[in-house]
Amino acid sequence: MAGVLTTVAVAIAQVALVTKTFSEDIAPHIETIPIQTLTISDEQFLKVDASGRPTIISGILKVARGSGPLPLVILLHGSGGIEENAVVWERLFGSLGISTFDIDSFTGRGIVSTVADQSQLGRLNMILDLYRSLAILAAHSLVDPNRIAVMGFSRGGQAALYATLKRFQKMWDPSGIDAAAYIALYAPCITTYIDDTQVSDHPIRLFHGISDDWVEIAPCRAYFERLRATSKDVQITEYPNLIRGTRLIIPRSHLNPPAYRMHRRRIAC
Repeated sequence: MAGVLTTVAVAIAQVALVTKTFSEDIAPHIETIPIQTLTISDEQFLKVDASGRPTIISGILKVARGSGPLPLVILLHGSGGIEENAVVWERLFGSLGISTFDIDSFTGRGIVSTVADQSQLGRLNMILDLYRSLAILAAHSLVDPNRIAVMGFSRGGQAALYATLKRFQKMWDPSGIDAAAYIALYAPCITTYIDDTQVSDHPIRLFHGISDDWVEIAPCRAYFERLRATSKDVQITEYPNLIRGTRLIIPRSHLNPPAYRMHRRRIAC
């Protein structure tokens, strides 16, 4: 009997521990927020042509534990849509008392993935989605508008990186809200835009694996050299022998370099 009681006691203790850990991982406030945006081509974005298709997308706000308006990180997904890497970052930021907001730029547009076909959505469209989200979140009672950062992965990293351009902000962000920091992981730096060194004065950080052959790092090195020449607060961190296959970036099952590899292009727009 003593042995049985000991076993039961251990089991109860283990369940209590799991329940406690699980409850700590759950945000005390979760809210789905609709975002009114547009579906436009890159050409329309660059020409400030707002005649695109009105679209409602959404984002999931997960408020961290704490009191008062809290800092927030906006997460911009990659070509596979919102995936398990988002959960990792949500839990990490939540443990630090930082809320998160996952923008879903695909579902509202009837897109599942752009891995095999990037033409389904303009590259710059996610920047517009971000600007529209910033305006909404900055007015939210549970968010500190002065402590909103942006973090993007691959395709979303590209949006996070180029959302820093002051020209784009002037064109599409009438709220005038400039995020406190911009973080891009594995962002393609393949396009050169007019005035693309005139960026936000806030910190801009890029993280990239040197060995990645899906989105090569060389164009980003060149771009960040140009940015550093302007004395902006920019930094690129390179990881040797690392590609994007870790679950923090994008699932290895989606690795398909030939379908996604891009070449540098220059456009005068």
